Amino acid sequence: MKQAKIETIQKTGKTYEYDNEKGKIKYMLYNIKLSIFPDMVNYSYPIDKELSFKENDKIEFLYNEEKNKIFKVQKVKQAMYGNFTKEEKVNYQNTEITKQRSIEYQSARNVISQLYSGFGHKISLDEIAEKTVYLYNKQQEFFNNK
Repeated sequence: MKQAKIETIQKTGKTYEYDNEKGKIKYMLYNIKLSIFPDMVNYSYPIDKELSFKENDKIEFLYNEEKNKIFKVQKVKQAMYGNFTKEEKVNYQNTEITKQRSIEYQSARNVISQLYSGFGHKISLDEIAEKTVYLYNKQQEFFNNK
C-alpha cells in the first residue's frame, strides 16, 4: 500500500450504480489531489456515506494506473504525541539472561554485606550500594573478557 497526504478533494457530481449481492449501491466520483502524484486521481465512494478523511489527512491506498483510480483507502492513524515514531524498537532481554544478572548482582551484594558485617556503624547504606554496583561491574568485565 502507498501513503500520501491529501491536498484537495473535489466532488465531480458524477454518480454510477454498482450491483452486488446486497443490491444496487450508488457511488459518487471524487477527484483527489495527492502529494505523491502530479495529477488528480479518481476515487469512488458510496453516496449515502460521508468520506472518512478530509484535506491534509494522511491516507494509505492501492492505486490502479490504468484507470488512474485509488481504492481500499484508509486513514493513517497518527500517534497521540508528536515525538513517537514507529521505528523505535525496544530490545527485550531473554528471561534467562535477566535471571543470571540478578543472581550475579545478589552475589555481589552478599559479598559486600559479608565484608562489612561487623562495621555497620561505620558504613552507610549508600556506600554499600555503591560498592555492590562497583563489584557487580567488575564481575561483568571479568566474565565478558573470558
